[in-house]
Amino acid sequence: MHPVPTENLNVFRPQTQAGRLVMLASLLVSGSVLAEAPSLNWLQGSWCLHSDSSAVEEVWLSDVGGQLIGMSRTVSGGKMTTFEFMRIVTVENRTEFIAQPGGGEGTVFTASLVAKNQLVVENLQHDFPQIISYQRQGDTLTALVSGPGENGEDSSFGLEYQRCNP
Repeated sequence: MHPVPTENLNVFRPQTQAGRLVMLASLLVSGSVLAEAPSLNWLQGSWCLHSDSSAVEEVWLSDVGGQLIGMSRTVSGGKMTTFEFMRIVTVENRTEFIAQPGGGEGTVFTASLVAKNQLVVENLQHDFPQIISYQRQGDTLTALVSGPGENGEDSSFGLEYQRCNP
């Protein structure tokens, strides 16, 4: 997942390590982990985040054969500034999230939580991010992206998407 310009966007940033841990814990405990991983089709659809000068759009296609396909783009000043291709695959009871910022080589994140309306994936060997979580509540999809920042201190940002208007 690539850094997204967040000025003027509806982005929340926990300022302390404790704040980030509380936020992640609330994502984890607000739903129970099920014995059999639930469908991830709750991600399906078009999700938007708008400000006066920027927009982020993320689109997920439904699960077919154990795979979901997603893509996102950031638009600023009427021009696309970044894009990313994403896949979520289930192989041998293991769920993986593959991110391809700018269409480049994929980075694999392994799911640490797959629950009703929640997904947390991790790759602690990756520079940034190391943890990506999604949670859906109604027509709101929240993504939290975290890991070590440029100075080695923990860094995170959140994106609060709404269903896109047709």
